[in-house]
Amino acid sequence: MLLLDGANIIDPGCNCWSTAVVNPDMTQEVKVQTSNFGADQPNGPVVFSAISKAGTAGYHGSAYMTTRNSIFNANTWANDKNGRKKQDAAFYYPGGNFGGPVPFTKGKLLFWVGYEYYWQHLPSSSPL
Repeated sequence: MLLLDGANIIDPGCNCWSTAVVNPDMTQEVKVQTSNFGADQPNGPVVFSAISKAGTAGYHGSAYMTTRNSIFNANTWANDKNGRKKQDAAFYYPGGNFGGPVPFTKGKLLFWVGYEYYWQHLPSSSPL
């Protein structure tokens, strides 16, 4: 079972895939239970539970960019010998998050927001 903030994110239609992806940059806590389940988590045999980040009393945030591009890859010896080019692929994952107190609430209401974009340019011969 896979839980995100207490909600089951396994697709109930086929029970084979999650309806959301747990992003490690936006996760505060992860708990894995393999036994001794309480009444609030009757499913098993293993329960993965993730808790999202939350706002704090001060403003904080981060921005990041993960990049992978095939121009940095080496070509194989066989492709070089036969005059074949290496495959062209690029993966760019920009993202960021920001959180803190909501203005004019005297620190009683906190917020946290995060965003990540997946941009991929895959070779035409790659299976999707």
